[in-house]
Amino acid sequence: MQRHASSLPPENELLKLASEAGWKVSALSEKLGVSTRHLERLFFKCLAASPRQWMDSRRSGIASQRLMNREQAKLVASELGFTSPSHFSRWFKHQKSQTATEFLTKAALDRVSSAPAEQAVGNP
Repeated sequence: MQRHASSLPPENELLKLASEAGWKVSALSEKLGVSTRHLERLFFKCLAASPRQWMDSRRSGIASQRLMNREQAKLVASELGFTSPSHFSRWFKHQKSQTATEFLTKAALDRVSSAPAEQAVGNP
């Protein structure tokens, strides 16, 4: 029997459950003990997004952070539940409108351009 929750768990718990559910909406709804349709209603009510949109957004953020921490894309893909590195690459490009390599290159350039310029020290 499924319960009819009126709200979602806190976001950090929801993130953990989504990961444990393999980032699958149907598996997350089972973990929460609600129907997939009820989960969709809860997400729209509480987060103004569908479960898939929310999961993709969170997973994209995790992937971006881990790539910026110089973790191998193959490892990131596996730990985020992708069946292959190529599937992860296609998904990442769809999410970010750029490949992981392009993302990292742009992030590195942004860091360099936002770093304070060293001022020349000289005697007047």
